[in-house]
Amino acid sequence: MDLLFNEESQTWSVVSDNVSTDLVKMNNDGTVQLYLPTGGSMNVTLNAQGLVAARQATKSDLFFAAK
Repeated sequence: MDLLFNEESQTWSVVSDNVSTDLVKMNNDGTVQLYLPTGGSMNVTLNAQGLVAARQATKSDLFFAAK
């Protein structure tokens, strides 16, 4: 499994068994678009409040992102 950052689209993806899945997209307004396991997406802020919202939406406690 590899994590890849596409500078052109500002998107983090995970690649496993030659299948790429988008995880997050860095937005120009200081938020990120989080791609949900259900197939939807949501925008969250890059702060504690955004992390809580992401955890609630995905029911996960572990997130990594960097720019």
